[in-house]
Formats: sequence, structure tokens, C-alpha cells
Amino acid sequence: MTLVSATYATFYPEAEILDDAGKPTGKKIARTCEDQVTLTGTLTSGAPVSLHFCGASLDDPRSRVPFVWIWHPTKVLINGEEWVCEQKLVDWTGNIEAAWAEIAKGDEGRYSTFEGAMRVYKVIDAVRRSAREDVRVNIN
Repeated sequence: MTLVSATYATFYPEAEILDDAGKPTGKKIARTCEDQVTLTGTLTSGAPVSLHFCGASLDDPRSRVPFVWIWHPTKVLINGEEWVCEQKLVDWTGNIEAAWAEIAKGDEGRYSTFEGAMRVYKVIDAVRRSAREDVRVNIN
């Protein structure tokens, strides 16, 4: 990612404490972090990206876990011509499986490296700065 613009929001200012079985106790505490993060940006390839991470609320069963909307395009045009992918596109669970398979390879894998972690940290840092300062951030 080379450019990012992010926004934080808190829709649920309180969090309910759960017991060991995961059942609500009725006791609530103030949240210490935002429960919504949106970001738009530009990937190093020049492609735009838009993400919305939603937090959870026990009052809304649709939001019990954070969720990222990921889907494959049905048609891609490049310079007016349709592009067909040479490999089978998998849903996001397939991507997670592929990532874990690479991590399991250790030093031979393609994902778990210090340099990769530093790139991810730079993006996270830029998202935080953008949301807190209300600015677009260039990522070097």
C-alpha cells in the first residue's frame, strides 16, 4: 500500500462482560478502543482498495465477530478487453489456508518474514495516524 486514508468510530461505547461459558453477565465496562475502522488507499500496483472492519455488539447478532467484505470481481476489463485469470480464484478462507500453508514452511515459505512484518506495521501505523490526525498518509 502506498497511500491510505482512514476513519475510526465507536458505535458501542460499552462492552458487556461475559462469563467463562461466553454468556452475558449484565456487567458493562467502557470500551477502550474503536469498534469501526474504514480505510481507502492505493496499492503499490496502483489499484485502489477499500476496507471496513466492523466491531461486535451482543445486541446485534449480525456483528458478533469482525468482518471484512472480500469478493472476486465477476468481470475485469484492461484497456477495454476482458481479462481472464489463469488460476482458480478462491474465497477468503482459501487465502487464509494458503497463508498458513506458507507459514508452516518456515524459512522456505513466502509469508512469514521480518521484512513482511515491517511492511504490515508501516501500513497499520499509517492507518492509525490517518484516523487520528484526519489526514491522508503516504507510506514509504
